[in-house]
Amino acid sequence: MTASGLSGERAAAAEAALSRLDGAAAAEVKPFLSAWFQPSATGELDELDGNDIARIALLLSAQQRYRRPGETLVSIEPVVATESVAGRRRTRLVVINDDTPFIVDSVVSELSGRGLAMDCLLHPVVDVTRDAEGKACAAVPAQAGVAPAPDAVRESVIYVEFEPTTARARTEIKAALEEVLADVRRCVAGWRPMLADMQAAIEDLRQYPRAKATRRRRSRFSNGCARTISHSLAARSSITATATRRQPCIPVMAC
Repeated sequence: MTASGLSGERAAAAEAALSRLDGAAAAEVKPFLSAWFQPSATGELDELDGNDIARIALLLSAQQRYRRPGETLVSIEPVVATESVAGRRRTRLVVINDDTPFIVDSVVSELSGRGLAMDCLLHPVVDVTRDAEGKACAAVPAQAGVAPAPDAVRESVIYVEFEPTTARARTEIKAALEEVLADVRRCVAGWRPMLADMQAAIEDLRQYPRAKATRRRRSRFSNGCARTISHSLAARSSITATATRRQPCIPVMAC
């Protein structure tokens, strides 16, 4: 593996393609390759050649270049004819957000609920350093269990390719995703305090044992909250809506 997380041959091909596609941007984009194209257990990178990687890198660079903390960026556009592979047309989506739980599942649920077949999904999590105007100066792959540097923000980058869509459909999908991700932010804001309250209640029950029936309810309480959060986050997905109808959904804060 090279510094870009790609095989040496494909890394060289991607850098050469970057220079051909946009020589002026190539020098600015190359330092970010190691963050965006991290090795994945799903093997998504194996399906991409140097030209694919270069085009995705230019798109991610344009979308992630400026961002304020807490801001959610959603971009959806058709793949132009010159970028089509073997004559196939595609729609590509980029979502950039502070890294929080439930983001990928929520995006995928929204697309799946609309019956859209996805061809490619990349989800690098990166620690990004920005200047006072919000411009990205550097990015490194985030390390699980290790906090980002004091001057960096951990960001979730989602890149998806799916079947062709109309301009009207793209507008509707963008609006729906922005609303779903706003729901995610609200849920996450209440989720961590709720878990802390739940853990405190469990510790209280351990310290002051009660009837066996109460201890059984404690276990159901914990599992039920997890299900409630899952249902709440993707309520706009037809898939999740069907699951919710099977089991009544209690408001998150009721837990």
